[in-house]
Amino acid sequence: DLVTTMDRVREIASSGLALRKARSLRVRLPLARLTVVSSATTGLVDFADILSEELNVKAVEFEALDPGSLEQHGITKKLTVNARALGPRLGKQVQQVIQTAKAGDWAVAGDTVTVGDVALLAGEFELELEAADAASAIAFLSGDGFVILDTATNPELEAEGLARDIIRAIQDTRKAAGLEVSDRIDLTIVGSDAADMAALSSFADTIGAETLAVTSSYATAEHPAVTAALS
Repeated sequence: DLVTTMDRVREIASSGLALRKARSLRVRLPLARLTVVSSATTGLVDFADILSEELNVKAVEFEALDPGSLEQHGITKKLTVNARALGPRLGKQVQQVIQTAKAGDWAVAGDTVTVGDVALLAGEFELELEAADAASAIAFLSGDGFVILDTATNPELEAEGLARDIIRAIQDTRKAAGLEVSDRIDLTIVGSDAADMAALSSFADTIGAETLAVTSSYATAEHPAVTAALS
């Protein structure tokens, strides 16, 4: 049971990361929420913290899958028939299958898609989920269920993402300078955008703790720079 649950957790994490990549959202930018809709969520709840950390989301929510789950979230399914893959098997009948699919005469049962009375094989179709809310990125899970990643950001989330980017840059600078893991530094961060600098300064304690900065200062200047000096 544990192995089965962990396989599901890995699939959810992989789907979430793929959705981030598709929306060009860097992993260090925190997002508000990931919703997992599945017929079996009991064991998954215990791994919510792992998913939250892996996907950098503030909250992971689980919902039981039911026949109205898609409609409840404003989600519709879109079926696209791959004529190039299906053509060699059905010949001229492929055009009829395409028209039947466009007319909405198709159904999904597990991993099987049937258009009219024709069952399609893997690779002969593409099934996508579309949400009415453009900020919702959606992916199917194998067997049943789906995940919804809330991709909407706000100034608070963007400021935290910027702070994480800065921490990564400072850690790279420490490594390039040959500093030991325990070495303390004096840190000065200079940027050209006053709003960004104000946002960063609100995370001064976090940045200082993560980078072992004994002192830190934030300033706005025309030519930004990041410097780290051995204390």
